[in-house]
Amino acid sequence: MQWLPIETAPKDGTEVLVFLEVAGTEIVHIASWLEDSDGVGDWWSYTRNSVSLDRIGTWRAPTHWHPFSPPHKE
Repeated sequence: MQWLPIETAPKDGTEVLVFLEVAGTEIVHIASWLEDSDGVGDWWSYTRNSVSLDRIGTWRAPTHWHPFSPPHKE
């Protein structure tokens, strides 16, 4: 798996895997770039539960990304 520079990530709400480092810990999240009504955007993820998004850009900006596709149900 090759990580891509975050500058090349889609910014259309598509969920991707993002990589960031916080306090020496490497973290991977499923995240998407979302913009508010003023056009200000940041990376958001369901980090604590499945019903509320957290703005992960407030911890540390992701540095890399990779396409994400959920597992297929059979």
